[in-house]
Amino acid sequence: MQTTSDTLIKAPRSLIHGDEMILLNKTFILQSLHGKNNLVFIEIGSQRGTGSTQRLSRFALQNKLYFITVDADENNAKGAAEIVASVDKRFEAHHQLGEIFLKNYSEKNIGICYLDAFDLITDWPHKESTIESYKKRNAEFSNEAAYKMHLDAAIAVWDKVVPGGFICFDDVWKDNQGNWQGKGKTAIPYLLSQGYVVNYYKKNSVLLQRTEKNTAPLMYN
Repeated sequence: MQTTSDTLIKAPRSLIHGDEMILLNKTFILQSLHGKNNLVFIEIGSQRGTGSTQRLSRFALQNKLYFITVDADENNAKGAAEIVASVDKRFEAHHQLGEIFLKNYSEKNIGICYLDAFDLITDWPHKESTIESYKKRNAEFSNEAAYKMHLDAAIAVWDKVVPGGFICFDDVWKDNQGNWQGKGKTAIPYLLSQGYVVNYYKKNSVLLQRTEKNTAPLMYN
């Protein structure tokens, strides 16, 4: 298992995280989803002390979205189950690989999918507990593995998001040549090829919207 030998990525300072991106743009998101019923909000990568699962599940409850969170780490999944149960006992938390959960998810009713799972090897310091989590699962902890996981998730979910719905990434940015880097390095170009557009982008998160005609405005800096 690879934990420290991968090339370190020098990641830019994050101006906004993915869950904050969703909440700050909630008016636009809710307007886009207006009139679509029985929608689901899926978080891939439950919170590890950051509070995203709690904030996003509350947002879901307030706006009549069914919430599901998924994490590959058993302890994270257990903690997430307690969090979502405290918000709404109907909400779900699963201990499973996110890309596998999305592949097996059979409904095409996703309003929002938040992808913030497999970690990168960056100059951001990782907690020892995070590294140990990958060791316990015998998972390769490398940047290529992170790219592949998020691409697999994007391939599994893109057509299960309703037209007008959203996919949000955390830990992504553009380099000086305008190429996507971070967790969505290969996943974001794939989604753009499938009719998604970038609505909002600010280091280090991006909000993509599924559209039938690629006509949504580009609103990023």
